[in-house]
Amino acid sequence: MRILVVTVVHHPEDARILHRQITALRDRGHHVVYAAPFSAREVRPRPDLEGIDLPRAVGRNRRTAMRAARTLLAERGHEADVVLLHDPELLLTLPGTLRRWRRSGTGPVVVWDVHEDTAAALAMKRWVPGPLRPPLRLGVRAAERLAERHLRLLLAEDAYQERFRRTHPVVPNFTTAPTGAPEPPGTERVVYVGHLSRARGALDLIETARHLGPGMRVEVAGAADPDVRDALT
Repeated sequence: MRILVVTVVHHPEDARILHRQITALRDRGHHVVYAAPFSAREVRPRPDLEGIDLPRAVGRNRRTAMRAARTLLAERGHEADVVLLHDPELLLTLPGTLRRWRRSGTGPVVVWDVHEDTAAALAMKRWVPGPLRPPLRLGVRAAERLAERHLRLLLAEDAYQERFRRTHPVVPNFTTAPTGAPEPPGTERVVYVGHLSRARGALDLIETARHLGPGMRVEVAGAADPDVRDALT
């Protein structure tokens, strides 16, 4: 199959998108085109993977990325058998294109990979004004119901089932198990790998490190949101 994977929010090297899903799809022989904010994140598409550069949606600056994603889906979406979307923002780019695909009878299957509880995460976004958060949460819930009616959904956690009426496949963010026995764990080092943000518990991670006591070293690896970078240094 031909699969178009699209994100304007996540890092192009996102573990779930690139290292799990895209790798698994390619291992099964599928052709993948990966559209992501490569330039904005200062990375290049892998030489053996067809990449399309998109602007990055960050903070309140989302219009340019949304327009680019809408154009991409309108111009190239019909070339794919499956379009795999990784951001709730991308749901807003679909209505007109979905109608055209359905009228022509040649459109792809569209899948939304639900990474997080978007409505709850809005409460942690400093760029969202406080008075706008309640109506935005209601809007997100309404968008999720519409997405369930018109798209295929893929969930990252079992708990996300509670937000939807039907049962959807759950693909947890499990790491690849090593083929051999791993080395025994140490007692002086704790490592966290992943995105660092308030919503993902970066400040809780720092506080946990303070309570581990002398002799313990906590190392974090991953992109950090601006509002937590000073606390991490």
